Amino acid sequence: MSQVDEITREKWILGAFPEWGTWLNEEIDQEVVEKGTFAMWWIGCTGLWVKTENNTNIAVDLWFGNG
Repeated sequence: MSQVDEITREKWILGAFPEWGTWLNEEIDQEVVEKGTFAMWWIGCTGLWVKTENNTNIAVDLWFGNG
C-alpha cells in the first residue's frame, strides 16, 4: 500500500490486526490463571501481555526507539 488511496478499512484491519491476533485474543481470554501466579504472552517485537488470577489484563509496550 504505497498510496493512501489504496488503503481500505479491510486492508487496514487485516494489516494492523492479523489473524494470529484473533487466535491470541482467544487464548488469553480462555486462560485460567492459578492463584498466586500470572500468565504472560509475548505479543511481538517488544510487547508483553500479562494476565493475573483476578482476570486483570496488562499490555506492556517496551519500545524505546522510533521508526
